[in-house]
Amino acid sequence: MSGAGGDAWVLGPDGDKYWGRFGAAGLLVHDRGRGVLLQHRAVWSHHGDTWGLPGGARHAGESATEGAVREAHEEAGVPVDRIAVRSSSTLDLGFWSYTTVVAETVLPFEPVISDPESIELRWVPVTEVESLPLHPGFAASWPILRRRLGGEFGLGLAALGRPDYINLGHGGDFVDGASVVELRGRTHGMLDAAWAGGIRYIDAARSYGLAERFLGEWIALHPERRAQLTIGSKWGYEYVADWRRDATVHEIKNHSLAAFSRQWPETLEALGTAPDIYLVHSLTEESGALDDAALLERLAELAASGVRVGLSTSGPGQARVLEQVLALGDAAPFSAVQTTWNLLEQSAGEALKAAHASGWTVVVKEGVANGRLTERGLADGSLPELAEAAERSGRSPDTIALSAVRHQLWADVVLSGATTAAQLASNLSTVPTPQDDLLARMRERSESYWAERSALSWN
Repeated sequence: MSGAGGDAWVLGPDGDKYWGRFGAAGLLVHDRGRGVLLQHRAVWSHHGDTWGLPGGARHAGESATEGAVREAHEEAGVPVDRIAVRSSSTLDLGFWSYTTVVAETVLPFEPVISDPESIELRWVPVTEVESLPLHPGFAASWPILRRRLGGEFGLGLAALGRPDYINLGHGGDFVDGASVVELRGRTHGMLDAAWAGGIRYIDAARSYGLAERFLGEWIALHPERRAQLTIGSKWGYEYVADWRRDATVHEIKNHSLAAFSRQWPETLEALGTAPDIYLVHSLTEESGALDDAALLERLAELAASGVRVGLSTSGPGQARVLEQVLALGDAAPFSAVQTTWNLLEQSAGEALKAAHASGWTVVVKEGVANGRLTERGLADGSLPELAEAAERSGRSPDTIALSAVRHQLWADVVLSGATTAAQLASNLSTVPTPQDDLLARMRERSESYWAERSALSWN
């Protein structure tokens, strides 16, 4: 139970005033279909006529989470039973503190102005938050808070860093040329479009041709953006096609300590910076990496340096591999995973949910199933359920498919594999409601899904 109210100013050593005798807290509510709930503050309030979070002074004996939820209910009518608290972040000045509590909607609701402190309450798309005049404190913390929101879009460079890939119709996207110079320009253009679209997570790999180098060159052109980016990359596969369009082998797998020792410096050199996340690429039940004590020790050293170490998964055994790694607990240094999950292949869902609950970063790849869940994939009349949903909603198939992924509360980042600006714009559109009916109707047997994926040709 909370005690006495804390509505009073606290005077700091420098004479600045801070609201809340016992500190203050605010609630950042995120709805994956609509954005974040922001409050347009009354003109007469402290830093009035700016946008910030519902919140206020904590009561005596009240936790930060209790205070944030209570204040948001009082100011904005946020229903406690329709949100789930995910994390918190505290600014502690010693004599005063402010805690931002991050929550997700589990059921939709509309905010209600219930006191005179608000001019307006609005769901603001994440990509539009920075366009508003923000409360100074919220503006300073937003770049960090944004990374805590689930369902964030990222840009994957698998199909941009090399001329060939297995996506349906991929070759048709590069009719203007696919030389190193041309793909460097295309990749930089896509990174610019992604940045403008609000994307702050970029995914690369050693085996994605020159993707890491293209990304590193782009960062060097925009060094001020690095602090806002989360960069993920992967080791364990090597690109061997040498830019040949007729290559029969494009990449080879090697999960040995020697491969890691060679590829980690190569990643650093190509990016010009350490990635935030570094994954074992496509860890499978047969790879042997989990039994290599020397490799796990070296990965633990990397994790201790501040890089988030993890794995990506592929194939019908995805769930089993992830469950095996989770069972290792602290015996393994992993805290991030990138996995295929989409309308057709949902087998790893429970394992991903468990990883998220354990504090892992969960990144979802192949949300449009290498083009099968796009207009190209539906052109032959296949997947009529998705075609009907697209026609009924007036949305593109890829928009619906990616929205189904984004509404999974365990998904922290959802990758777009777009190679054109038009594809990216379509991917970034949103459908405000979960696609539960499609998920139930379109799910395939995992073995069938991966057999069809294996039959896709490099083009």
